[in-house]
Amino acid sequence: MRYKEIIESDYLQNLLKKIGPNQRTGKPVPPNTMPSGTIKTTSTKNVGARMDKAVQRQLLRPGAKIPVPVSPNREKDYEIDKVDNTNVTLKNPNPKPGQSASTTIAKKDLEPVITNIMRRVRSQT
Repeated sequence: MRYKEIIESDYLQNLLKKIGPNQRTGKPVPPNTMPSGTIKTTSTKNVGARMDKAVQRQLLRPGAKIPVPVSPNREKDYEIDKVDNTNVTLKNPNPKPGQSASTTIAKKDLEPVITNIMRRVRSQT
């Protein structure tokens, strides 16, 4: 087996300057050397957060139905009435006398429900 020698070019030098020691790879990177490991930039960290927000926007929109756990191994579909920055108002599908017609829940409390929905979607594909 033969190994080819890597010839340093202007492109490679410019790349090394761009990466430089400022990139967070878990350990310090001396100047003019390639870092080892994955480069953790803000753009790679925020991809998951942006996807979560997009999924939340898609699932938590007025008129959509979301399955909310009522008791162990039992869920009930609630229609979303209104969505604020922090709260979601759900319509009660069949309120009994004395119960309110809607319920307000914090978005952070619905995160486990959204996670379960995403797991179901992934398992079906």
